[in-house]
Amino acid sequence: MMSRILVLVLTIFSFFTAYSEGIEAGLPPHYNVISDSLVSNIEEGKCIVKGKVFSGEDGVSNGRISNLAGTHSSNTNKDGEYVLMLNSSDTAIYFFADGYDEVVVWNYDFKSQHLVEINFYTAPNFIMDVEEKPVIYLYSEKEQAVEISLDLKGEMTYAYPKYNNSWSVVVEGDKLEVGGQSYPYLFWEGEQQNMRFALNEEGKIPGELLKAEEVQNYLETNLENFGFNATEKANFITYWAPRMLKYEQLFVQFLIDEEYDELIGAVKTVPEVDQKRRVYVLFADAKYLHQNKIAPSNYHIKAVDRSGLVYIEWGGTELSSKTFLFF
Repeated sequence: MMSRILVLVLTIFSFFTAYSEGIEAGLPPHYNVISDSLVSNIEEGKCIVKGKVFSGEDGVSNGRISNLAGTHSSNTNKDGEYVLMLNSSDTAIYFFADGYDEVVVWNYDFKSQHLVEINFYTAPNFIMDVEEKPVIYLYSEKEQAVEISLDLKGEMTYAYPKYNNSWSVVVEGDKLEVGGQSYPYLFWEGEQQNMRFALNEEGKIPGELLKAEEVQNYLETNLENFGFNATEKANFITYWAPRMLKYEQLFVQFLIDEEYDELIGAVKTVPEVDQKRRVYVLFADAKYLHQNKIAPSNYHIKAVDRSGLVYIEWGGTELSSKTFLFF
């Protein structure tokens, strides 16, 4: 009888050992509290958290460990190790690194004068964000043939009319023709990996925090300042405003001209256009927004002169709200 009990105990022990090792070495992303002990020489009201971030058996370097407010943070070293000092009033920390799954420790009691060891286990994560409805308008005072090609950071998934490394367009006034067919504008969509809001030199996110009732007026005012005509404004607002209005609060950022080129992709036209304006909108639910991470937008741009050959483009992406949480 004793031998059967011993076999059963050893079997159970082996099962949980294998289970624990499997969790720490594999997926899904999670964390493990290794220890939590009182250390008298830690300052009262403070808690020190240390540990390592693993992806498989390897440490993840240059990741960020932070409290949710972003006031206390630490970067992992080349071996994936970190040390973070928190206030004992903090209740959550998270790990973030580009290209990896985020891991959050929620509702933990970080006691005063305690040393806590927490290991994070993550995995590569390549999120494909959709570049939605970029549309291109062309205007010319005279009939003119124009070749348009895009050099995107991501990959084009659809275009209308068909895109064969470029569009060959005949434009006169506001009329476009491709292959003898008329179109109101050129359309493309794409995917880009792990898109983020653009940061300023101080590492903050320029843009505006809006309530739902402010969205329409905000868009109308800014699009007019960007040089959009009535048709372009109406097309933009009727597509994006309903998407934005589902949030009680949202954060909005515009990428204008050079920023559009740098973060979404450049455009080449032959011949070169006389005037060009490219506007890309990024927005997200502001539920997890860190107020200390944003900076007011300040769009210093020249007005668009509508003479000669004119190129106007707009598009956008709705980003996940976790974009704020893990900056």
